[in-house]
Amino acid sequence: MAPVDEPGSVLEQFGAVQMFTALFTHTADVTCLTEAVETARVIVRAVPSGHEQREGMLLGLSTTLRLGYQWLGEISDLTEAETALRGAIATDSPTAPWRNAALVELCRVQRLLYTETGDPNPLDEAIDLARSGLGATTLNQEDQARLRLELGHALLSDHERTGDMAQLREALDVAQKLGSENSAGGSDFPSGLCLHAEALGAQFRRTGDLPTLRQAVDAARDAIAASNPPHLHRAAHEILLVDLLCLLAESIGDQALAHEAVRLGGEALKSLEPGDPQRASGLSSLSRAYVYLAGLSDDREMMLKGARSAQESLKATPYRHTRYVARLTDLIGALMSIYRRSARREFLDRAVHAARNAVASTPADHPERARVLSNLCIVWEAAAKAGITGLDLSSAVKFARNALVSTPPDHPDRATLMMNLADVLTLQDAQTGESNSLTAALSAYSNVARMESVSPTARVVAAQRAASLNLRNGRRHQAMAMIETAVGLVPHIALRDVDRASREHRFRVTHGLAATAAATAIAVGDPARAVELLEQTRGLVLAGTLDTRSDITELRALAPDLVEPFNELRRTVNLLDHESTEIADLLPSAQRAARQRGLEGRRAELNSKWEQLLDSIRSRNGLEFFLQPQPMGKLRAQAANGPIIYITVHEERGYALVLANDPDQPVRLLELPSGATAPAVDEQVAKLREARADAADRLIRRRKMAQRHILEVLDWTWHAIAEPVLRGLGHATDVSEMNSWPRVWWCPVGLTGFLPLHAAGCHCPGGRGDAVMDRVISSYTPTVRALAHLRQRDSEGACSSVVVAVPDAPECPPLNAADREARAVRDLVPGAAVLPWNGTRTSHESVINALRSHHLAHLACHAVADWTDPSSSRLILHDHLVKPLKLHDLTRLDLQFAQLAYLSACSTTENNPMQVDEATQLTAAFQLAGYRHVIGTLWPIADDAAEEIARAFYRELTSEGTAQPTPDRAAEAIHRAIRLQRDQSPHLPTRWAAHVHYGV
Repeated sequence: MAPVDEPGSVLEQFGAVQMFTALFTHTADVTCLTEAVETARVIVRAVPSGHEQREGMLLGLSTTLRLGYQWLGEISDLTEAETALRGAIATDSPTAPWRNAALVELCRVQRLLYTETGDPNPLDEAIDLARSGLGATTLNQEDQARLRLELGHALLSDHERTGDMAQLREALDVAQKLGSENSAGGSDFPSGLCLHAEALGAQFRRTGDLPTLRQAVDAARDAIAASNPPHLHRAAHEILLVDLLCLLAESIGDQALAHEAVRLGGEALKSLEPGDPQRASGLSSLSRAYVYLAGLSDDREMMLKGARSAQESLKATPYRHTRYVARLTDLIGALMSIYRRSARREFLDRAVHAARNAVASTPADHPERARVLSNLCIVWEAAAKAGITGLDLSSAVKFARNALVSTPPDHPDRATLMMNLADVLTLQDAQTGESNSLTAALSAYSNVARMESVSPTARVVAAQRAASLNLRNGRRHQAMAMIETAVGLVPHIALRDVDRASREHRFRVTHGLAATAAATAIAVGDPARAVELLEQTRGLVLAGTLDTRSDITELRALAPDLVEPFNELRRTVNLLDHESTEIADLLPSAQRAARQRGLEGRRAELNSKWEQLLDSIRSRNGLEFFLQPQPMGKLRAQAANGPIIYITVHEERGYALVLANDPDQPVRLLELPSGATAPAVDEQVAKLREARADAADRLIRRRKMAQRHILEVLDWTWHAIAEPVLRGLGHATDVSEMNSWPRVWWCPVGLTGFLPLHAAGCHCPGGRGDAVMDRVISSYTPTVRALAHLRQRDSEGACSSVVVAVPDAPECPPLNAADREARAVRDLVPGAAVLPWNGTRTSHESVINALRSHHLAHLACHAVADWTDPSSSRLILHDHLVKPLKLHDLTRLDLQFAQLAYLSACSTTENNPMQVDEATQLTAAFQLAGYRHVIGTLWPIADDAAEEIARAFYRELTSEGTAQPTPDRAAEAIHRAIRLQRDQSPHLPTRWAAHVHYGV
């Protein structure tokens, strides 16, 4: 290259700068950028002041330096760029050829300086320069668009700094003008879309308006679609979308969006160099996605990923950076998420330190001050509970009150701040008994419950906490009013605006609502209402599916013209409700986005059509209560063959609500002994869970101790729950010598669902009669409505059978008895088909087809009860590594003539404690698929015990193999089989206490 003092050398070398810069923008190759910076510096040093090309060269230098800062994070590059730009615009001529481009670049550099240092002066200058520049007549269209873009970003930064809504409105106006003026093919089109998305996101944060947030997500998706690689700012666009997806996922409870955010965040980070300033932003957004998903699934590894991402993001963020406090807040959230689920003190200590740092780093007039104080309140409350010295609740209350006072009345965060205040006041009331704390807490909870602008989920949680607090303090009728408010809002949480798994996760936040509702109705003397409330607050996603499969005899008789539209629509709704996400997981980002957008539109359209059709049906005479909660008259009819017994425990008492087919007294209340409380049940469930794990320990001593502990849990359950109930029903003695056994249906609420009520008793030698299985035949049902649905199904006709055995699934321990079990069942069940056939292997498709083709199905295989994501619980077939047979593959089925499913597999009835009232487990999934009877298991079972119980079951069901199976004898058959196993090994409850019957 020629020296700069030779003719043409300046232009030649300046062309080289432009070439290297262009190469970098297309390839993100940092060596090109470094070459451009060094070449531009050489030229600027060599060209004297007054040279006709100097201003353009200064602009070229500043552009490369600014890009260097954005990709390498050196703030010295940014200050050098500012100096170069001021030199470029110092010309006296407002029409100098490079002046407008330099003005745009200076605005950008000043905005970045503000972001890096927190000094508002550069930001103010950027806004003033952009506003005045847009008023000039010398701007070409490209410079005008870029200046508008810089003004919009600067205004958003100023809104974030000051909370000034005028700045936000102006930014939105700028973004809209930019969109109308820019063509889709323009180089700045994707950046303009991102500005619009960012502005809409800011508007949502201030207003809480969901349609605005959806528009923001759409705009960000469009920006990414328009910035196909290689595009220099694509990663920044992806990070913005991750942030918006997290917001939307949190707002509507859509875990599919959160999964998309995690995938997209990972993709964006892969494209960024370790020192890239955008990396800190990407890690911050990814951290929030991890923490949100971990909160849904209790996935501790994901929680740790969230904390590590937040920590790395904070480490890469200078203290004076405008996002420092926000990233510190991300870290606090991640640490508290881990602490709540692990109780590990070190995470709480780190959260306390970070929360103090956040408060110290946030000016008193900062718009985020309220959120920071509220976070400090949450951390302080947890620290006070943990007994950390030097921290008191009065300080936490003060922080919460200050946070609320500094928040505008119409701010969407106000409800969350009020809940935080109410929570800490509730704790203060419990510790000190201050009446003022109680009154203030109840007022705050009640206010949130009545806020129509707040999400239904938050309102239900507030109403539930208000009810519990009222009940604890003897305010029964006030508690009942809050319960009715909560129950009235529950259908809004069950709305089909997200996929089925997401709706199941939504109900985690209402964990405990059913028990509180029942305790409150009992307290006001209305046990019948308690039963109605239990039906309206449990199994709600299940109920939504039943709505699409309900008997339509009345509809056919009273509105025959609506039968066909109803059948067609409910089939479509059911298919969409079970839309598979597996295909979407394999799609590129753009196609996933398009698919997600299409699903959202279809869900909204179908929800509207569904509600309109239901309104039309309910307008007809005699159909006013079509698909409405069942009244007591219809509920009690399901107890015609035996009582249905709800077991519910609250903080201080436990109750059995016995539903009987008695018009004079349909619900009978039995008060359980004083030891049957929620804390006591928690303790027994934890003991049972630990013992079940130890039962498989390699040490004989631990295995023996585990069996004793399980027997102790069964003994406690007998004395605290089962025996008082059976005695109250008149079942006080052993009836094993009788020809006809009485039947009961257990409908446990909350954590009582983990107790083996059917196996409760004193099973010591000579203790015969002091056990549930010696007095009654037990069955289970998640809800009365689920039982009613199964009873509507045909139970007559031929009974074809299939036996599925998978003793050798890939990457699983062998099931040595599975083949023997399958042969035994085949020998006892005449004409039973067997899978796999000779020379074949079981698969997702072959088993689904077999279930569709047979009335009775016996499956001897492994199963996985997935606590982190219950909807991913699955049966293990030969192709499980490629296409697992998941819970939702089963609930998608609607088998009209299914009779009996026997699940000889581990833990098919196990569920996440936070979702236990939703019955998100494999046994209930087979029920929902249409099986009138399902045999499942509460925990892992020994291979040989499973074989023995299955043999005994089918011997009973087929009269020793001499007749076709009689599925309606399933409850009696499993009852006799487990009693036989109990009598052989009373000291080994893991062999006989796990099997349960669900169904009619």
